[in-house]
Amino acid sequence: MAAYILENTSISALSVYDLLKHTSGSAFLEIREFHDIYPIAIENNNGLFTKNLSLQDFPSVSVSQIGHSLASTCTCSSSKEKLCEHQAEIICGILEEKNFRIFFDPFLRKKLFIAKAKIYGLENEADLDTYFELEYAEGKTDARPKIKEMLPIDEDTFKQYLLPQRSSVINELALQENGKKKILVIGRHRYYSHLNFSLMEAETTQAGKIKNPVNSVDAMQLIWKAEEPMHIKFYTAVNAFQNNYNEDYNSSELEALKLIVQNPMGFETYYHDRDLSETVSSKSLVPVNLENFAGRNPAGCI
Repeated sequence: MAAYILENTSISALSVYDLLKHTSGSAFLEIREFHDIYPIAIENNNGLFTKNLSLQDFPSVSVSQIGHSLASTCTCSSSKEKLCEHQAEIICGILEEKNFRIFFDPFLRKKLFIAKAKIYGLENEADLDTYFELEYAEGKTDARPKIKEMLPIDEDTFKQYLLPQRSSVINELALQENGKKKILVIGRHRYYSHLNFSLMEAETTQAGKIKNPVNSVDAMQLIWKAEEPMHIKFYTAVNAFQNNYNEDYNSSELEALKLIVQNPMGFETYYHDRDLSETVSSKSLVPVNLENFAGRNPAGCI
């Protein structure tokens, strides 16, 4: 099944009249509704489309943005010297239908991501593709977070998930400044090799050394206090790895690891050595330095 290539073009630059140069028919120009077209599969710069027809079958049409070229195939038997009528109609549908076009148009996609990022306080991030992805469902396309632990920065979420309840006086007092030193602790699962991070706090000696007891701190309960976006992202990343059960990391989890390695709060970092003690104590905590080596998995930096 040969592909027809539109050289030096993209969906963001293409017009329906440009399509006329690549097809022998113009029937697609008369189409004003594209609700019958739907994607069999779709992702950034790639889609496989067909159409709901009651009287006849519609072939499958693929459209891919490959570098500076647009490639398309069709399962029909038409000659591929030019775009067939099915390809022209599908590409026209992508141009006109925002829910399809956004997968191929980086400018339109960035606009949606920025609007979504403002909810999470991430609108000033350079690469929003790190945090968000497109999802097509029930005829609509929307942006969703890649990191499931990300929470929107709004009053309702703070009240429901982050602010301590007034009935829990003990928890509320625990969140107040108590003079204890907060530290970042790296550890591994007791029975497996899963990497995890925790925030803990303890009193210190006059020399600055950790004293027992060493107590856990709930990272989620610290987010509401944070004002800087980097601090919010740091606490969110730590929370994602407090109960981590994965040995292999996807791109979103690697980004979370990089955020932890950056350590914007400047917390002293310790490694929990289970050979010294199964429980976290001043005896089993070994000071370490996190270094974000370029091109290395952050999990290998300890």
